[in-house]
Amino acid sequence: MGSTFRERTKHVVVTSATGAAAEAGLLVHDELLAFNNEPIESVQHAEGLFLSAAKGEHCLRVRRLGAAVPLVVGKVVGSTSQG
Repeated sequence: MGSTFRERTKHVVVTSATGAAAEAGLLVHDELLAFNNEPIESVQHAEGLFLSAAKGEHCLRVRRLGAAVPLVVGKVVGSTSQG
């Protein structure tokens, strides 16, 4: 099973973290801010960015406990959205 996300008003929140994202330090309740400096606008937008990303390292910026945290992550695959 892959990482899952849900949308909150103006935020995408991690509901489970597995695979490359978890290995990079992504935690449940992190808010996704940007992927490779592109602001994340929705669950579908985030998943599209992850699935279209080339293999290799990418920068995922999240908000955790009120602070922006950069994570270096490999290709994120197998994510699913929950409404």
